[in-house]
Amino acid sequence: MKILSLAVVLVLNATQGHTEAAYNADFVHELRLLGRGHEAFQYALTWAGSGDADAELEVIYSLLDGKGVEPDPLAAMAFACGPRQVNQFNIEKVLIVGNLRLSGTGIAVVRCEDLHEGQ
Repeated sequence: MKILSLAVVLVLNATQGHTEAAYNADFVHELRLLGRGHEAFQYALTWAGSGDADAELEVIYSLLDGKGVEPDPLAAMAFACGPRQVNQFNIEKVLIVGNLRLSGTGIAVVRCEDLHEGQ
């Protein structure tokens, strides 16, 4: 197990050492299969910060479903409602799913406008 962890760390360090041409969803899937969900989330988050729409969706759904991080529907909706490359259809879909997950928690229905009040 130590060898596998070391191999994953080496791959991650090698990946960070040089610039990749594009976000690779297959790499995220592979990391998850190896039980490295948190690293998969970090990889997607890095690319989301670079404005990659697919990586942004990965981060949103990771937050929503708890893949590699604790599930946090409110954080997923807040992230989706920020300045993103993700299309509006996907943002609306995330708001619907996020609000359904929050139903019964006492939190009122969340809209993008609600998340950006006072800014």
